Amino acid sequence: MINDRFDEIGKLEFDKDDQVTLDFVSSVSNFRAFNYSIARETHFKIKEIAGNIIPAVSSTNGLVAAVETAETIKILNQSYNVLKAVSY
Repeated sequence: MINDRFDEIGKLEFDKDDQVTLDFVSSVSNFRAFNYSIARETHFKIKEIAGNIIPAVSSTNGLVAAVETAETIKILNQSYNVLKAVSY
């Protein structure tokens, strides 16, 4: 029964500009904040945070890849004394 309902709904996508979605995310976020004694946020702030999640993930991945590449170059050049984030 439940699987039939999921097939009927299809693929769900997050849209921070959809008011129903924003209301749901705001409600759940503020409920969680209340439970853990964290400051609650406005709809506007939650929409702003939701809009920055994907760029933050991609920029973090880029930064980590750059550090890994720099450390790999040091290993390939056998410059073990200048390694910052790798132990061997």
